[in-house]
Amino acid sequence: MIWLAISVLAVLALTPLAWTLRRSTSATGRREAALALHRAQLAELDRDLAEGRIGPAEHDGAVLEVQRRLLAAANEPEIRGLYRSRSPVLVALILLPLA
Repeated sequence: MIWLAISVLAVLALTPLAWTLRRSTSATGRREAALALHRAQLAELDRDLAEGRIGPAEHDGAVLEVQRRLLAAANEPEIRGLYRSRSPVLVALILLPLA
């Protein structure tokens, strides 16, 4: 009976560490989101041009600005978070129950 209680406590203690492993935070996700945003902005500019809301000169200038922002976003260095590598968390998941 005591082993059941110890097992439950171990699972409760390791749940936050396991949750950290499940999180998916990555720089590629951030870059993909920025790319999708810039594509949407370019599509909106094309619609505005087709509907006559903006002129060709305004369209060209706005497209150039969106492309500049896209290049700036693509050239940003990767920001690495605290738990980008899963190995420290895996080691903790293995060693904590043994302690």
